[in-house]
Amino acid sequence: MGLVNHYSQQQVGLLIAVLPVLAVCTGTVAGFLADRFGARSISTIGLVCLLIGCLALSTFSEKLTVLGYILRVFLFGIGFGLFQPPNQSAIISSVPPQFISVASGLWFFSRALGQVIGITLIGILFSHFTASQLQVDTSISITTAPVEALVFGEQASFRIVSVILAVTVGISGFLWKRQNQELRV
Repeated sequence: MGLVNHYSQQQVGLLIAVLPVLAVCTGTVAGFLADRFGARSISTIGLVCLLIGCLALSTFSEKLTVLGYILRVFLFGIGFGLFQPPNQSAIISSVPPQFISVASGLWFFSRALGQVIGITLIGILFSHFTASQLQVDTSISITTAPVEALVFGEQASFRIVSVILAVTVGISGFLWKRQNQELRV
């Protein structure tokens, strides 16, 4: 969005901050909700919000306003905040007390590794799809690519991430359903 609308670094920084602020505000509520309704249900709801938010993010265009950006990133931030705390709680609570420190370290490692791989994957996808819109013999960098190429790269990247999230929601829903069936037996 910053490259497309030529926002300053300060404006881009403030826009990027919207997502973690939403996640932090939601995360405090997510722990309470998970204790009341179960970690798996709140985590799955968080994943669904992430999916819807990601689909909304895939509709970026050159005409996107600041309000349009905030509305699109809103559900993504809420979903991230709803997913993380109950997911961590479910993982840690399933570990015997003598292994909680090791499990916490492994959870942190897997989360950090997942974020690094995810950000790298999105960057590669964005660069690939943006470059696919350029002429082969062009030596344009991503920062100077035409607006249409940047928008296409953004949209295509978020659509692929949406597919990955849809599979994740399906798996989580299946596991949630299976857990509920086991509780009834």
